[in-house]
Amino acid sequence: MPLAGVNRANGALALAHYRRAEYHADAGDPHRSLSHIKRVLDYTRGPVPHFGGDVTATRAQAMMEITNVVENVMLKHSIAEHNKKNKGPKMPPVCFVMFQGGTTNASLSWQGGGFLQRLSEVGDVFIYQNKLYNIFHGLPGFEDYPPDIDFDLDYLSPEAHLRGVYADVRQKFPRHALVAVGWSCGAYLAYGFAQLFTVKSLVLFDPTLVSPAGVRVRLRYLKSFVGTRKLTAATLADMLGRLRRRPSMKTAELLLTLGCIRVTQWVSANLATPIVCPTFSFINVQSKEGRDTPADFTTSLKVSEIAYLRKHPEYHYRLYVDEDHDIYAHPGPQRDILRCLRSIMEP
Repeated sequence: MPLAGVNRANGALALAHYRRAEYHADAGDPHRSLSHIKRVLDYTRGPVPHFGGDVTATRAQAMMEITNVVENVMLKHSIAEHNKKNKGPKMPPVCFVMFQGGTTNASLSWQGGGFLQRLSEVGDVFIYQNKLYNIFHGLPGFEDYPPDIDFDLDYLSPEAHLRGVYADVRQKFPRHALVAVGWSCGAYLAYGFAQLFTVKSLVLFDPTLVSPAGVRVRLRYLKSFVGTRKLTAATLADMLGRLRRRPSMKTAELLLTLGCIRVTQWVSANLATPIVCPTFSFINVQSKEGRDTPADFTTSLKVSEIAYLRKHPEYHYRLYVDEDHDIYAHPGPQRDILRCLRSIMEP
């Protein structure tokens, strides 16, 4: 595979060292693997794009190819090192705790591209439907959403919400090791779950930004839709009552935004150190962004987010260009994701 932005000779040498690094990582020799990774970096140092600012299609492609070469090897020898340190009894069975993307029907969205079926072959899966997203039930295009919108302000408090999810998980899977999986804005709840409880790892699909700068941008973006409105117990009860009597897209979108602000504010106050366990993030960037690209989810912001998080040794990521937001449902990324999850489960 040629590396975009790297001359032919350096590209060949980089790939030769990459293959040697892979060989030693698979053989359980992370130190030799690391020496070859350093050579990969030597040959690709010049053209690797600087993080931050706008990213053109060419730079995004170069960044994807080069960093994936390096990060893939880093992931392998990180797992090899973990396995080396943890020899002994086979690990307990694993349960993947799934945190869905915004305004989705969890029972359907995770089935995209056959992902749920393939994931269930890797380990047990816990899926629940966030009641906040049920507020769209009864509106065109949301007919298959559950009608249950019986929740109060505590349910929208991330910590109370996550403790309820954890209790349900443990009731069904009392002895399983847990892996938190978050897609899009479900990443916030997955991050929070990893902070509050012991998890084996955290896996994210095109996640909402969690860096301090990214959270500030998201809060400004969300507040631009609601002005000075705030969510109180009384306003929540009033809005839910109106939605029960007569479904309204305007009311549902307002309530959704207020609920998202509440979660984002909690993230801002509580996730000062977002990476607390091995974290694997699969990220999509678009070579061309349209007018419908949310202001809090641009390629430039995603790249800056990676620059912030990649300083942490337990953060691993893969970049894809021009896939889609439901990245787990697409063949190429899905293969990488399932391979990663199987590796995580190794004793």
